[in-house]
Amino acid sequence: MRDSRDGKFVSWRFAFIGGTGHTIVQKEVAIANLSEKKLANAKVGDRVWIISLSDRSNNPYLQSLGLIPGTELQVISLTPNGSVIVAYGKNRIGLGSDLANTIFVTDTPMFLEHAINPKIGMTYLHEFPVGTKGRIVGYDKVFSGYTGKLLSMGLMPGTIFTVIRHAFLNHPLQIEVGGNLFNLRKPEADALCVEEIEDES
Repeated sequence: MRDSRDGKFVSWRFAFIGGTGHTIVQKEVAIANLSEKKLANAKVGDRVWIISLSDRSNNPYLQSLGLIPGTELQVISLTPNGSVIVAYGKNRIGLGSDLANTIFVTDTPMFLEHAINPKIGMTYLHEFPVGTKGRIVGYDKVFSGYTGKLLSMGLMPGTIFTVIRHAFLNHPLQIEVGGNLFNLRKPEADALCVEEIEDES
């Protein structure tokens, strides 16, 4: 399939997945400080990022197409019953309303072109001393390949954390979030854009 834009031909890959039946019920997904909505509720022209998939949208084919947390989508078309066509890269895919209602997205940009800026307190996680409390503000675009894993761990923009241990030898950097400990390898830690906050405890 070809699409013409500005006189140039662009190759598109297109697929349509899912039915157009009634909206199914999915588990609630808690997102930290992100404007969350279902893909079915987006508008034509919206630029959104996948932040989570409900249990019912665990489709290996979607994953093989790259529809995973962190993927940027452009909404091309919507139908009244909730079916949607989205574009990402050179691909276009149609999703039935059942699947579109199980994909949660945000229109808040998660990637920062120039992430590290010491003048405004934004830096790498490994530069925080042990015991420092901080907040995730986004992801460094250079390390965008790690975003899906970080999102699946719940390490999203707005998440508050405390540095527990620096990386040494074969031990990864460790942070604590809400009583849970997370071990991060260097590229995973460097993918996080963070800022220090005051410990009010």
